[in-house]
Amino acid sequence: MKYKNKNHMRCVGRSGGLALAAVAAFGLSACNKNANQVGAQQPPAPVVSVLTVEPTVVTLDSQLTGRLQPIREALVIAQATGVVKKRLFTEGSEVKAGQSLLQIDNAP
Repeated sequence: MKYKNKNHMRCVGRSGGLALAAVAAFGLSACNKNANQVGAQQPPAPVVSVLTVEPTVVTLDSQLTGRLQPIREALVIAQATGVVKKRLFTEGSEVKAGQSLLQIDNAP
């Protein structure tokens, strides 16, 4: 928008500011009227329930799945040639030094 002179621009700027102030004052007064009307009516009291808390003993039980791995593994390997006829130990059991572990066929 082009203005013819500086005075014209000043008048428009002042009147615009006055109009804005008037609109703001009117808006605020309307808010106060609505706030007073709403404030006069109180909302109904909320419905609440009451529960008495008592200490009790609770047992926690968890069932978890997992895998087990031994810390050490030992391989039993026969050092003699031949056919194994019988195993003389049970896997997972303890064995003593010198204990027979396998029975080997004597045939050549």
